[in-house]
Amino acid sequence: GVMEYITSNVPNCDKEDQELKDIVSDFAGTFYNDAYLIDDIDIEHDDTLTSNGWTNEVSQEKYRIWKKNIPEESVTLYKIFGSFDTVSSVEFYNAQVNDQYRSEWDRSVSSLYVVDNITNNREIVYWATKFPFPLQDRTYVLMRSHLMDEKSRTIEIASRSITHKSKPEYPKFVRVCKYGSKLVIRADKDLYQKE
Repeated sequence: GVMEYITSNVPNCDKEDQELKDIVSDFAGTFYNDAYLIDDIDIEHDDTLTSNGWTNEVSQEKYRIWKKNIPEESVTLYKIFGSFDTVSSVEFYNAQVNDQYRSEWDRSVSSLYVVDNITNNREIVYWATKFPFPLQDRTYVLMRSHLMDEKSRTIEIASRSITHKSKPEYPKFVRVCKYGSKLVIRADKDLYQKE
């Protein structure tokens, strides 16, 4: 069921958390069969990526893009590894999860907001994006979780597709039913310092 899916896919999730139980029973819908969309490879080691079916597509000084095809699902996955030194890890994280601010800097956002707060680090998010003609605009309903670990100097944001009764599909948009993303931000020194 939904509870098992959440507790097996969300870091540090407590299935006995009463608030989570209430949200799952009252609001959450169905997760799609999309476990293949996210793997646990979040450090760039060429041999590990290559042996797991990834091919390097772009190599630049500040970023590298890897690609993996899953023919049986008609899906292409991408991994992007990059570095930045003009903002701290926490500033970069805030730019990703502050939906109002993201709507300002990301011109593809048509609408982006939290539908339900599950816990202080998990929420259901509605996201509508604009696509250029002749493509149709897209909508997503996601469960987004985020975890900050100061000891290991990492921040993780994971999103997975979900249905939600308050966000049915609309004819004007294409609903993206299979979506998964994981962003791992790793600081060299400190999460709050610019590198």
